[in-house]
Amino acid sequence: MANHRRPLIFFCRMGRTGTKYDCVSISVSLSACVNLLALHYGKEIYRFMTKVSLCSDLFTKSALIDMYAKCGKLGIAQRVFNMMEEKNEVSWNSIIAAYGNHGRLKDCLALFHEMLKYKIQTDHVTF
Repeated sequence: MANHRRPLIFFCRMGRTGTKYDCVSISVSLSACVNLLALHYGKEIYRFMTKVSLCSDLFTKSALIDMYAKCGKLGIAQRVFNMMEEKNEVSWNSIIAAYGNHGRLKDCLALFHEMLKYKIQTDHVTF
């Protein structure tokens, strides 16, 4: 459990020292929230992302989808995905995996077919 807290500790330390956050520090912190099942921290990070306009990064939003889904908030994960102006294979894989992890296989297949309709290239993660 202590190792899962480290990214959040560093994230807080970055803020205190004035170090700029980037998509990697945000994504890793969101993943730490998943590992700790700490949705409240993830929500705070999301509010911060919104406040400082860090929400436009595809990988950060995909990490946000993953966090919400793994913390049992599939509806919010879907809303984040729907609000994304641009989507790539990572964001599509994130939402497909979210539904798969919740046993919603019909939704996975529907999303997969939608992904193909938009001509998004599948990769090894998609399957």
